[in-house]
Amino acid sequence: MDAETIVGIIPDLKHKKGFLKYEACNVIVTNNRLIVARMTKQMRKALADTSAEEKYRGMTIEDILSETEGNFAIEASEINRLRVERGAGGDIDTSGGPDRLIIKSTAGKHVFTFGKKSISAKEAKVILKEAFGEVVK
Repeated sequence: MDAETIVGIIPDLKHKKGFLKYEACNVIVTNNRLIVARMTKQMRKALADTSAEEKYRGMTIEDILSETEGNFAIEASEINRLRVERGAGGDIDTSGGPDRLIIKSTAGKHVFTFGKKSISAKEAKVILKEAFGEVVK
């Protein structure tokens, strides 16, 4: 098996945790899995001086997973579907609200909303397709 490497980072996402409840996070895309890294208020302030890309590229996968309580990984084999939506559920080429990343896995569904400092939906889709191919819609 190949060594696990970071393919890309999708910064400044809001992970839906319940009715009107969201949690700030970054999604680190590796060649083997997705890592959801929670962001505390202190961490967001510290990142004002650097980018999520710089921060996570300098860390090991194990360090990323153990950095904050509640960080978790979704293995590639557990992912049924990854969908990147532009705007309010529209096609990736049309706008109408915040972009979303929807992950359907054997463990359930995760919905993320892109924040102001995130990359575009198109950029996220390219990163996800590079790592996971045809499960990305």
